[in-house]
Amino acid sequence: MDIVISFSSLCMLLIIGKAMRTYFKFFQKIYIPSSVIAGYQTVEAGSVDSLALHIAIVGAAILIGILLKKSLINLGRVFPSFRGNSMECILRIMAGTETFA
Repeated sequence: MDIVISFSSLCMLLIIGKAMRTYFKFFQKIYIPSSVIAGYQTVEAGSVDSLALHIAIVGAAILIGILLKKSLINLGRVFPSFRGNSMECILRIMAGTETFA
């Protein structure tokens, strides 16, 4: 509930600020329009390559995690004894003590 109140308060402050900039000449001179500020922002080519690499690494890690989770869920359907502690069951399978009956 606190998040909703904080977000609502922030929205109201933004609306009041926009209205003051629109209707009062004094506030138009004080505030720099956001389009002017955004016009000065640039990104270097080297930064984009590094950012793309990091996004690809994070995406691959997320994909591996999703595939691992789905494979463990499917193993739980195949082996009923696998449903409890998954890691313990993997260790039993690797040790050869798991019964598949």
